[in-house]
Amino acid sequence: MPDIATELGYYKGQPVIMVKPKHERRSNNRYLVSMNQLHDWSEDHNATFEEHLLRVSFQIHELFGLGEPNSRNMADIAHAVQSRIDDLIKMPPLTPRKKIVAEVEVTAAGKKFTHEIKEDADGGYKQYTSG
Repeated sequence: MPDIATELGYYKGQPVIMVKPKHERRSNNRYLVSMNQLHDWSEDHNATFEEHLLRVSFQIHELFGLGEPNSRNMADIAHAVQSRIDDLIKMPPLTPRKKIVAEVEVTAAGKKFTHEIKEDADGGYKQYTSG
């Protein structure tokens, strides 16, 4: 078994499978598989599946310094990624958090209103009122 692990996460707000070294704690290197790459990992849907797997195996082995890839390692890498595909598909896109830049409480006619101004993902501002 190659010395790799997989975990789910987000890259630029999109769900990804992250392939990483199993024991290496000092490295931030990751090989990412995104939703729009999933067809490449399907033997049924990718006519060049074996070539893809060979190319990726070489990349992962080189990235993590795992030595020369062999057919067993290639199969293990494919299994590690393919076993997480259903979990990846179930992940929602990351909802960006909106930063509150101002909050005001106003009391009018005995009723309390709260106004929040939040920064949007595009850098604009929107006002939200509750009360």
